[in-house]
Amino acid sequence: MIQIDSERLIPIPKVPAYLESRGFHRVHISAVYRWTKSGSRGVKLESLRIGGQKVTSIEAVQRWVEGRERAED
Repeated sequence: MIQIDSERLIPIPKVPAYLESRGFHRVHISAVYRWTKSGSRGVKLESLRIGGQKVTSIEAVQRWVEGRERAED
């Protein structure tokens, strides 16, 4: 669960650029929204809506990546 007082929030539209800067393949924004709804490999990307904008956190993205890696094993 995202802790808004201690985690670094990032708008969903900025997630593809964040992932690409960390060495991941380029992803489309629609994929990120899909990950928040139905997940990937059974792991959902945590998100919440603040002021009409959907956001996640850097830490939630990291948890999501780690969860997907575990699901591969």
